[in-house]
Amino acid sequence: MRWLQEVTFFLLLWIVGCSREEPGSISGSTAVFGLLKLGSPIQEIRVEKIAPQEEELSSLTPAEIVVKWDAGSVNYYPHPDTDGLYLDTTAYEWLCPSSTYCLIVKSDCDTITGETTTPGYFSLVSPGDSETVRLYDSTTTTVEWNKSIGARIYYLCFTSMENDSESVFFPLQDTILNLFYYREFFESSGWYKLRIEALDENIYQWEINGRTTVLGGEGFWGSVAIDSVHIWLECNP
Repeated sequence: MRWLQEVTFFLLLWIVGCSREEPGSISGSTAVFGLLKLGSPIQEIRVEKIAPQEEELSSLTPAEIVVKWDAGSVNYYPHPDTDGLYLDTTAYEWLCPSSTYCLIVKSDCDTITGETTTPGYFSLVSPGDSETVRLYDSTTTTVEWNKSIGARIYYLCFTSMENDSESVFFPLQDTILNLFYYREFFESSGWYKLRIEALDENIYQWEINGRTTVLGGEGFWGSVAIDSVHIWLECNP
């Protein structure tokens, strides 16, 4: 999903704990882009500077970044080779489904805050891994998955294994799609990675409504659960 595809990508304020306040108005001079990815060994956050009277962004370092939840907290540190990119450096996987995480970013005079509740785990029902999907045969073209608790929207991404390019991208609120009715989007047969992303309310607001989902700055703080399989797509008999 772009950076957001992986990174795909809405919120509440943290002031001595997580207190509620309606996000949406932009203030400050810092933009934050953070997407928590369930199952990923490394979590990333990007921090950018909003240029005065311009829409351009530039890297901004250093920043103090911490993510807090009921059971603990994690600090993020600058990537050694990429300005504006921050990584969590914990040696364990701390992210859990259906859990709330509060973000605090301090940069220059700005404090940016946000809150996200991660979607629940889910799994693909069909097709299975390494199965053949015949786009000309409607009996083999159903993509179906279990509901992710707390997900606001799903993205279906088909990536060609030949050139690693994302060829088809569907946003859905249902948990089923028949590819037979979308076969014109696929140009050639081959192996594809089918990835389904279950995105939280914050990413829905950012991606669909273009709404900032952090307080004190611009950008988003959200979360995603992902499942994927590899399939053979056959376009013609």
